[in-house]
Amino acid sequence: MQGYKRSDPVLNKAYADARSTVQDFISKLASARPDYRYLVKVRIEAQGHVEHVWLEPVQYENGIFLGPIANVPVRITSLKRGDAAQATPDKISDWVILDGFGAIIAGGFTQKAMESHRGIQP
Repeated sequence: MQGYKRSDPVLNKAYADARSTVQDFISKLASARPDYRYLVKVRIEAQGHVEHVWLEPVQYENGIFLGPIANVPVRITSLKRGDAAQATPDKISDWVILDGFGAIIAGGFTQKAMESHRGIQP
């Protein structure tokens, strides 16, 4: 996510919505459909920067989301796609379930927030 202020009220609401509904995601992940994709977005701080990255495939074990970074980090150059990352449910930025065509089935709160900033309506 680039160009958004930490105090952005639309994104902060998206983060809060993701965290308040994360138990729904955990339940759906426990009985995951093989034709769907399940991702969690986590906030990472390093090298004086903050980066929000997606983990996929994501696992939930002992109260922690674990998985490889699925996108290419931009600001934190020490991170690479495929590097392992983790977060507790109260520290995630977002979660999303995608169908086989990439359409959002559930979650995707930050995506919707960024689209609203660009004037795109759901």
